[in-house]
Amino acid sequence: MKSLIINVSEILKIPGVKKKFDFYYELKPVCDAEKLNFIGPVHFNFTIENVDMKLNVKGKVCGKIGLICNRCLTEFERKTEVMLDEVFSSDKNELDEDEVFRIKNEKIDIRFVAEQAFLLSLPMKAICNDECKGLCIKCGKNLNLGPCSCTKKEIDIRLLKLKEFKEKLEKSNN
Repeated sequence: MKSLIINVSEILKIPGVKKKFDFYYELKPVCDAEKLNFIGPVHFNFTIENVDMKLNVKGKVCGKIGLICNRCLTEFERKTEVMLDEVFSSDKNELDEDEVFRIKNEKIDIRFVAEQAFLLSLPMKAICNDECKGLCIKCGKNLNLGPCSCTKKEIDIRLLKLKEFKEKLEKSNN
């Protein structure tokens, strides 16, 4: 498939008709609130059904997304599968609804709904793995690659009086 704009003129002619689509397509990176970078082709598998001159698009889209870990700033890939369940209509009265997409010149754009589904599936904070140790707050070394040489003996200033009290107690016991 060369484009994600699908001609639905044949589907619109026959109420109740369903047409299945199953193909791979290279999506370009999307710059929105976060950059959405696809790695390799994305697998589209969905059905378009004509229900009362509205088109229901149901199925799934699978692909690998390149992300950057919020803890250690390492690039990593995550296989992601999103579900499509969208309605397309050419009725201008229904287009005011947020959940209805437009049929324009008997064509629908699947790219936009797929990209939106992927954007909504992104985590608030991308983490490369559950055991990610992040970066050292002093030197910036990636702690997943090994320990840094920074001194770890820092005391929380709020606990300084408690430390002094403990040292006093230890001196008085000696």
